[in-house]
Amino acid sequence: MAASPIAAMFAIAIAVAGSVLTAVVGAPIAHADPDPFADPRLNIYYAVNNDLGAAGCNTAENRPLEDAAQAYAASENPADGRPANYNGNTAAFLGSGDPQAAAINSAYRNGAGAAIQHCQFSQVGVGFLRKDHGHGAVDVVTIVFGTPTPVPAKPDPVLVPIPGQDLPPVVTPPPGHVTPPVVPPPAAVPTATVTSDVDLYDKPNVPDGTGTKIKILRTGDVVKVAAPCPSDDWCLLLDPAGAAWGSSLRNN
Repeated sequence: MAASPIAAMFAIAIAVAGSVLTAVVGAPIAHADPDPFADPRLNIYYAVNNDLGAAGCNTAENRPLEDAAQAYAASENPADGRPANYNGNTAAFLGSGDPQAAAINSAYRNGAGAAIQHCQFSQVGVGFLRKDHGHGAVDVVTIVFGTPTPVPAKPDPVLVPIPGQDLPPVVTPPPGHVTPPVVPPPAAVPTATVTSDVDLYDKPNVPDGTGTKIKILRTGDVVKVAAPCPSDDWCLLLDPAGAAWGSSLRNN
């Protein structure tokens, strides 16, 4: 796949110092101001790739995920963070703040940090917009992870006898017999079991009141999650989609 403009420009991002992942548990690290003519997503890619490498993850940039991340940053609608043209499992995370380093840390606290630490995904795209939310301008950062569905293996070629050549005998299947292709099982999606009734929000309710309550998850429900649930933070759910407090879920 040809490298995107972001991938080409990423080579110059080594001028940005610090790892955001470590800042999630400590004070936020403010990155150096980027070149005003450079794409501001370079700082986000630098932070994410640096922390993915530190966690031992092998993750590559993906253009459909990048387009979805930019659409999510513009709308702040989680549905826009799930690209329709991506064949695989995805998880989208949004954060906001000022300066940009605070917005990246916010996205990490909303679940991106846990996804990075557990190497749950193999591809990533990021988005960025500077917005006025009515109480001053803030940076909006989005990080969309994905793992594509494996492509079924191609069947072995059939040997066709050619006159004059000594080939091994060809085994002809009986009439009406069709040999099905070998399809590898899909990548397992992690699940968790609800241990006590808990509210499900459309996104992490941080700060309090920013999330919208969708429903109540009942004890015994089994849900699909983007990454193993932390016991003292928000857990991102894939099915049903949303976020719930991790202390009420047990990783399966």
